[in-house]
Amino acid sequence: MSFSLFDILLIVIVSQGIFLAIVLQLIPNRNKTANNVLSVILLIASVICAGRVLAYKYNSFLIVRIGTIIDGTIYLFGPLLYLYFRRLLFRDKEAYKLSFKHYILIFLFGIYAVWTFTLSQDEIKANLNNGDLRILFLLIELTGLCSMLFYTYKLTQLTSTYKKHEQSQIAYNQNITNYIKRIIIAISIFISIWVFSFVSGYVFRYYHPLFNYNMMWLSISIFMYFIGFYSLTQPEIFRLPIKLTVRKASRDRMSERDIEDLKSKLIVAMDKENLYLKPNLSLLMLAKYANTSSNNLSWYLNKIENKTFYRFINEHRINAFIKKVQNNEHQEKTLLALAFEVGFNTKSTFNKSFRTIVNDTPVNYIKKTISKNKSDSIQLVD
Repeated sequence: MSFSLFDILLIVIVSQGIFLAIVLQLIPNRNKTANNVLSVILLIASVICAGRVLAYKYNSFLIVRIGTIIDGTIYLFGPLLYLYFRRLLFRDKEAYKLSFKHYILIFLFGIYAVWTFTLSQDEIKANLNNGDLRILFLLIELTGLCSMLFYTYKLTQLTSTYKKHEQSQIAYNQNITNYIKRIIIAISIFISIWVFSFVSGYVFRYYHPLFNYNMMWLSISIFMYFIGFYSLTQPEIFRLPIKLTVRKASRDRMSERDIEDLKSKLIVAMDKENLYLKPNLSLLMLAKYANTSSNNLSWYLNKIENKTFYRFINEHRINAFIKKVQNNEHQEKTLLALAFEVGFNTKSTFNKSFRTIVNDTPVNYIKKTISKNKSDSIQLVD
């Protein structure tokens, strides 16, 4: 039995998807609920790749029937991709689930697929010739396109919501939003190809040999493999999912005595224990140290200190950095090394925090400090 290059390509495509789906399940304590969804997406991508490639090689009635079922996956990619990132970004007591309304389109498509299986090959050809199935194909592809557009928009909303909540619960940037933005851009490119294919095919009756429906789905399926590999090789990008909602509280949530007690504990935590030196310090970790709830701590910082958790922690880090500069430690170590010593874990987070809090860049601040010290020295000599 001989294998062509085509057969080898098919085997590689399918085996890689199955391999990633299985391996992601073996990563201990790493975004387990999110990876469950990603594994399902990868398996669907494998089926799509196999179906599209087989459709080119074998033009049989059975393959057409199977392909009809595979086409239904256009209604699953959007909801599952949204579900994956929703679980990845936000922490819930129970794994977040999508309601039935998100699967209505795939349910309706299932009814259509069952109906096509009641038709003979001659009946299907007759429906194709008189244009009845063409209308159905148009509706299926149009609703699938609208579904992908809708869930791409939902992803942008999800990213925006995450950015709003991030600074209230963690004191460092995880760069997840940049990662998701790149994915949204990539998906938008695929959707643009799909729109071009849809308009040219159904409006102008022109089917481009490269930018077409089949190529779009083959491309987006392979793209999902890249997401799978990235999640497998760089799980550290997703260090800490955050809570989506924080219970709203009134002004009298805490008594004056409780406020003073929490204030004292935070002074000890920051000025004596130097907890801000921990790069992964979170709202929950600090709340546990202060023997209070994360909601109480969040309320205190916002209502009493008028600061986000992000700013509260990074102010202490910046102050510690400035003390090191005043002690001339910057002459022996790099600024980045000093930033890491005071709790920052990335250069971008340090620079952003310094500009926000000091209203200057670290380099300019040090230059001004040196100039001022020289000027003071001259005045003293005089």
